[in-house]
Amino acid sequence: GEPVVHEHRTLESIWQRERPVISETTTFDPNRDVEDLRYEELEELDVSRLAFLVGPVRVTYDSDPDLTQVADLTPYIDGRQNVVRSNTGQIALNWDKGLFTLDAPKAKGVTGFLREAGERFELDGLTMRCENDYATLQVVSMDERPLRESRRVLVQAGTTNRLTGWETQPAEFEHGDRMVQGKEIVATGKPPFLVEEILASVSLQNPHLSRAMLLDPAGYPDREVEVRREGETLTVELPENTMYLILY
Repeated sequence: GEPVVHEHRTLESIWQRERPVISETTTFDPNRDVEDLRYEELEELDVSRLAFLVGPVRVTYDSDPDLTQVADLTPYIDGRQNVVRSNTGQIALNWDKGLFTLDAPKAKGVTGFLREAGERFELDGLTMRCENDYATLQVVSMDERPLRESRRVLVQAGTTNRLTGWETQPAEFEHGDRMVQGKEIVATGKPPFLVEEILASVSLQNPHLSRAMLLDPAGYPDREVEVRREGETLTVELPENTMYLILY
């Protein structure tokens, strides 16, 4: 996308640790914890941090601050629906539902709390269904063609994984000036990792695909998977142990 922020800063402002127009969160790394920053009232930044999700953010050092340019973010941030979209129109994040979507010609996907977000996700030429509480599904062209025309497509699935014996319990903790209901980790567990089975299907509009091959975690062919075709749409129910699957 096109840059949405291009800040110009003098070296003197940097030496004096003056507040930039936009910055990362205070938990970006230990060197940026709020108590180490001169500008503690980070909520007063000139530009919303959501700008990072709209388009590129750039800075030029030892330059004239009057050259700073900030795009209008209003068309891309919907405070009522709690959604921010990229200025390419291909990426969207709903921070209320915890749902991220990618809808580009050669790559599409969803990640987040998929069951709570509705289980069914309609993208351009692609429908994904997922019953997992939390998961990631991504469909990517492997031959540089758009997904509608590709002859070889990779489907990737990721779910929650925890060490054996991982355990949490309900807990209440203070966050800022309010109390939050959350969970406390009481046991981190030990190997092996336990991976939640994926409960999902993918329906892709592409007349050139007719078969599906499940790959093992190392990327080698495992077994053929049954597919179903309705017109130009190919549907595959993902095996529960799917990490990688090839449509061809």
